[in-house]
Amino acid sequence: EEPAKEEEKEDKELDAKALANRKKKEKKLAAKAREKTGGEGMWGGGDADAAAAAPAAEAAAPAAEKPDPKAKKGAPPKKESAIVKAARERMEMEKKLEEERRAFEEEQRRIIEEERRIIEEEEAKKEAERAKRRDAKAAKIAKQKADGTYQTKAQKLK
Repeated sequence: EEPAKEEEKEDKELDAKALANRKKKEKKLAAKAREKTGGEGMWGGGDADAAAAAPAAEAAAPAAEKPDPKAKKGAPPKKESAIVKAARERMEMEKKLEEERRAFEEEQRRIIEEERRIIEEEEAKKEAERAKRRDAKAAKIAKQKADGTYQTKAQKLK
């Protein structure tokens, strides 16, 4: 009980700003201690989808800003600062460019695959024609041998 009473006495002696800063510092230390101890295992919470979806959800809903606890109750919500607005717009632009780049690369892969398929089909067609000619020539020679009229090139020249 005595440490609690001393802490309350100290809290009363400090002004509001110092008290808020102290509580903020204690909160950070507690969070850091939780991180050190882990509790989620070696690989984290295992909820990678939720972790990936959280930033997207925050970026998707900037209009639904949380009310500032320091703001007065009747005051209108604060306007977005120029720095925050520029950063948000830059992030949106980067996201848009990344999406366009991904779509472009996907289209290029599709085009290359289509060209490769066409080339392979042409090669197969040419090979089939060569095989057809080879088979026709072999059949002709076999027929001539059967008839006894086949002559080699050297025999023809004599």
